[in-house]
Amino acid sequence: MFETLQSFNLTSINLTLFLIAIFAWGIKYLLKWLARRWGKNPYTLLVVRILDAAVIPLTLISAVVIIFQSVDITDSFTDREEQLRKITFSAVIVLATFTLARTGSIILKWYSDTVAKRTKTTLDDTFAPLINRVLTIGIYIGGLLVLLESLDIPISPMLTSLGLSGLAVALALQPTLESFFAGLQVLTDQVVSVGDYVELEGLEGYVIEIGWRSTRIQTTQRNLVIVPNSTLVSAIITNYDAPVREISVIIHAGVSYESDLEQVERVSLEVMNAVIEESSDAVDNRLPHFGFESFGDSNINFWVWHYAKSKAAQKRLTSLIIKRLHQRFVEEGIEMNYPVRKVVYDPPA
Repeated sequence: MFETLQSFNLTSINLTLFLIAIFAWGIKYLLKWLARRWGKNPYTLLVVRILDAAVIPLTLISAVVIIFQSVDITDSFTDREEQLRKITFSAVIVLATFTLARTGSIILKWYSDTVAKRTKTTLDDTFAPLINRVLTIGIYIGGLLVLLESLDIPISPMLTSLGLSGLAVALALQPTLESFFAGLQVLTDQVVSVGDYVELEGLEGYVIEIGWRSTRIQTTQRNLVIVPNSTLVSAIITNYDAPVREISVIIHAGVSYESDLEQVERVSLEVMNAVIEESSDAVDNRLPHFGFESFGDSNINFWVWHYAKSKAAQKRLTSLIIKRLHQRFVEEGIEMNYPVRKVVYDPPA
């Protein structure tokens, strides 16, 4: 009768395991169908991905436990019950660690692809991959320590060795760690952002990437310059795109002393207004400014002042204003003298 009951229990356990597997796969395909139907909802898609990633490991955990229970009720493995228990617990730890790591990675990737792109700051776009990597490594290390503890392997000496090794590695990688923490400071302070036009120590260009060790700047000659973050933190930086991208355009010029200054001012402002209407680089919601600056050696100096939409637009707008002013001054007969020097010398005796 005991053998019949034991056979019945094994049969029931095997049937339960089969039903759990069928149920798990059914849920998996059901969730995929729901994802195709309601895929536009990001929160539904997140739940579907989490369950889809966790259903197979959870099914395997149930299978391992059920197999252990089925083996435990037999008399053949009575003397090895403790070893079987350790093996079962180790398998459960491995599967649970894998499930947690994969679930956390899915959540952070979903946040990076869905939520981070909608925020105004780019800080979470940069931090999300790092947090994902650190979290995954931390979960696996924690799972490994729990696994070793369950196998009666002492982890205290191992932790001590890891601490000493970590200190030695930190001393060896001091420059790299310095750049790493400098990159963390650059990202948190948001002194520069990707796409900004910056100038530091004679270098000008666009920031195309901010990493944890270095920042990549593309110059106007299309060259790529890699700047260590430790240098970026200590350098004096001019960010032409902060706090606003608008930048001043100031043109200095001069006209002869015989010129009609009222005419010069009128013509210059007419040229500036025409350039503002013509050029897409000029800020069109501001008025240009004009002013006489000084009495020069050969000319009366003046300046015209307006705003460009960016640093690159400033150069194009400066060139256009100079061409239009020169053309209009020639048409109006306004003279711009060459540098003149008057030489005075004593007549010969």
